[in-house]
Amino acid sequence: MGKTYRKDIRRFILKGKKHFLSLMTITILGVTMLTGLKATCDDLRRSADQLYDDQKLYDICIQSTLGLTADDVAALEQIDGVSAAGGIYTETAKISMDTSAYSIQVKTLIENGINQPYVTDGRLPEAPNEAVVSENFLQDSGFALGDDVDLQLTENTALLDSHYTIVGAVIDPANLNQPDGPASFRASSADAAYTFFIPSEAVDSDIYTALYLTVENAASLNCYSTAYQQRIAQTMDLLSGSYQTKRRQARLDQVQSEALETFHEEEKNAFAELDEAEQKLLDAKAELADHHQTLMSAQAELEDQRQETMQKLSGAKAEIESGKAQLQDALKTLEASSRQLSDQEAELAAAREQLSQTEKETLSQLADAQNRLQTQLDQANAALPQLSQQEQALTQLLPAWPETQWQALINAAFEAASHQIITGQEPAPPSEAQNAFLSALTPLIEAEQQAVSDQLALLDPTMPGYAELHAALTAKREQLNALPQSSIMLAMQLGSVKAAQAAIPSQLAMLSQKQEQAQAELSAAWSEIFYGEAQIQDGKKQLESGYQEITEQQKQLSEAETLLKTQEAEAYAQLDEAQQTITDGLQQWEEGQTELLSAEAEYQDEKEKALQQLSDARQEIDSISLPTWYIQSRDALSSYTNIQSDTDSIEAVGTAFPIVFFLVAVLISLTTITRLVEEERSLIGTYQSLGYSHREILRKYWIYALLACLLGGLIGDICGFILLPKILFSVFRILYQLPQYQLFFNPLYG
Repeated sequence: MGKTYRKDIRRFILKGKKHFLSLMTITILGVTMLTGLKATCDDLRRSADQLYDDQKLYDICIQSTLGLTADDVAALEQIDGVSAAGGIYTETAKISMDTSAYSIQVKTLIENGINQPYVTDGRLPEAPNEAVVSENFLQDSGFALGDDVDLQLTENTALLDSHYTIVGAVIDPANLNQPDGPASFRASSADAAYTFFIPSEAVDSDIYTALYLTVENAASLNCYSTAYQQRIAQTMDLLSGSYQTKRRQARLDQVQSEALETFHEEEKNAFAELDEAEQKLLDAKAELADHHQTLMSAQAELEDQRQETMQKLSGAKAEIESGKAQLQDALKTLEASSRQLSDQEAELAAAREQLSQTEKETLSQLADAQNRLQTQLDQANAALPQLSQQEQALTQLLPAWPETQWQALINAAFEAASHQIITGQEPAPPSEAQNAFLSALTPLIEAEQQAVSDQLALLDPTMPGYAELHAALTAKREQLNALPQSSIMLAMQLGSVKAAQAAIPSQLAMLSQKQEQAQAELSAAWSEIFYGEAQIQDGKKQLESGYQEITEQQKQLSEAETLLKTQEAEAYAQLDEAQQTITDGLQQWEEGQTELLSAEAEYQDEKEKALQQLSDARQEIDSISLPTWYIQSRDALSSYTNIQSDTDSIEAVGTAFPIVFFLVAVLISLTTITRLVEEERSLIGTYQSLGYSHREILRKYWIYALLACLLGGLIGDICGFILLPKILFSVFRILYQLPQYQLFFNPLYG
């Protein structure tokens, strides 16, 4: 029966799975909303509390109207319940970005780690010129780690430097609001846009802006719990009692003591300045009297100097006029000498032109004759070897040559050519020698011609070499026919060549003598001309020197005259300037008298003001009141209270929503079970007939409902403690700068 009963329950659940899933789903939603919203709020508070504990966020903050000192820190650490204390210095600066200036809150780090910023990138500053900045500054400004920034500081700044190197990006645990999130609008509008943290040694100040305290055993408590609030309230009550009054009085005494010390120093300086001003007035009176006496003496001396200057200027003008007259006479003498020298130069130029023409013509004629003779001699020397060869060729045409008549003919031609070379006249031809040579040559030619003719007659046309031999004999016969005329021409040429070789060298020697003689005569003539030109040049130099001397003297006179005018103008200017100086001095003396009277009146006014300011300062020191202490917990932090407020609001919603879901679940369960009972009425009757009790039948429906609720509750716990918090954390990241969100399981909610 048990096995069948269980099988029927499974069948019943599978048959009504839609109703089962609906009941389980509404249970999941109800449990998820109940556990999820509460768990999310608890996770947010615990995550914030964990960050506060890790960064040692202060539990109590103390501020004073007169500031706080290291003595206050030491005294606070001795109070029961105070774990640690530290002071910070804060200052607001400006930085320029995109043509706009933004506020920067500069804070010092506390050496014992209280309010330690959470580093998201880089490291904390180690040197005085290093700083860490809030993340939103890097996002908005475009700066990066390692960049240098320059801050615009106030006039009374305590910061030692305005130039810092960014070494890290941080989250300020005292301000977890996202700068651009909705929670930032709930923060104070006076907060700076960005935050810088620098080492404490980067500030030159013994006064703290605020003191931060951590309370013993407070870190072990959740900062949003009632136990934590009570623990902090107890410590704040201790601080608000007699201890606060004692420290306030000590600070007042210190401020008044420092103010009195400064007052006495300023009072001493003020009386010293008044005594110095009074002595200056007495010195000014004596100086004005001396100045007036000096001006009167200077006026008398100036009149004497004026008379002396006018006499010197008159004498200098007379000397200059005399020098001008002497220069005019010298200039006239030089002009007469210049005209005479110009006439001589013109005559010498004409003689030079004539001599140059004569020299050119003579030397040209001699050079032409010499060139002509040299050409003839060169031609003769070149023609003689050729003529000798021709002579040898002619004599070989005949077996016997009339050598005697031949030499006679050459000698006759030599005589005729020599005569022509010497006299330059055309000679008569040597007819007698020619006739004698021809008479001796003709028989020889005829005999040789007959021999050649006989040889031609004896030639056999059929013999070998006939043509060549016949041609050679024919050519020789023609040469013999031309031999008389060619012999005479050759003899005439040989005579001319030999005559040239014999006569031309002597002619060239004579021409050289004539050329040397002509050169000597021309050189003598040129020497006379050069001598005349030299004398003229000397005369010109003397004239030029005279003119230069006169010009120099004129220049000197002109410069002297200009200098005299300048000196005259300067002298009168100096006299006028001296007079003006004396006049100005008298005017200044009168103004000095007036200023002295005004200074004496001003001195009295300043003395009265200084005494009044000293009196007011003393009264102000005496009126310094007991400083007011402002003791605040973390409730003064907007991000701290925002987290508390937001979680309270979400928990209120988390309490209301599950009730609605559970009511709906109850209604759905009742409706579902009622419908199932109605549908299985016949089956219930069968169970009863089979002997099942009313309790056993009812247990089936209880198992159905409880199983749906248990499964829904289990899944709802998983969604409530894991899934829903992660979804809501994405919303919280828009609101807060928590670096880590942690999940916690609450068994009570589960």
